[in-house]
Amino acid sequence: MKIKSAKSAGSSRHQPDAQPTKARKVSHLVQPAKTGLEEWQIALRRQYGQEQIFGLRNAGTQKVFSDFQVTNPITNGTYRVVIRGEQDEAKQRKRAAFSARINALV
Repeated sequence: MKIKSAKSAGSSRHQPDAQPTKARKVSHLVQPAKTGLEEWQIALRRQYGQEQIFGLRNAGTQKVFSDFQVTNPITNGTYRVVIRGEQDEAKQRKRAAFSARINALV
């Protein structure tokens, strides 16, 4: 870490050694070396999501663990996204098991 001298800058603030580097852009044409197919696709989707401007509306009653509508203003496509906690997942599994027994699927 470099420190400016009081003589040169009139300040004693610390200066970082290097500028933060920008994240490298992931190519959608060529899979990076030493990256699995699944990791590459996840990185591409993450990059796309960060570059786009989406509309987000909470369509449920909770702040976080709720139903959301995500809208892409370019395509006017609206998608439903559901964020559930562990308790909700356990309830869902119990309902599915109960339905399977009732419908004689088990």
